[in-house]
Amino acid sequence: MALSSGDMQPALELLLGKKAKGLSANKVSRLKQQWEAEYTRGVRAT
Repeated sequence: MALSSGDMQPALELLLGKKAKGLSANKVSRLKQQWEAEYTRGVRAT
């Protein structure tokens, strides 16, 4: 099951509470890419 970009905000609010209001699908996507890059660098460093 996938979420459309219009469903992202209500889903984030359910998961993270009202403080998730500023998070958009684009922001979450960028954060995910950043976290994946940091993880990859960390794995290679060990």
